[in-house]
Amino acid sequence: MIRKVVLSKRAKTKLENLLLFLETEWSMSVKNEFIEKLDHALQIIQNNPESSPKTSSLKGLHKCAVTK
Repeated sequence: MIRKVVLSKRAKTKLENLLLFLETEWSMSVKNEFIEKLDHALQIIQNNPESSPKTSSLKGLHKCAVTK
């Protein structure tokens, strides 16, 4: 069963800032490569949330780090 992935307000803000940084300080292609990796990680989480560790802060919440 595919699950819905919800980003916290903090995660959304950090992601927006990161994407702006990648575009202005690196390049549009670096930003796009990161977006592709992020999309792939989110698809994995949607299909198999247990593949990412649970957090201790909120029941049912999983975390995932994506690197460039």
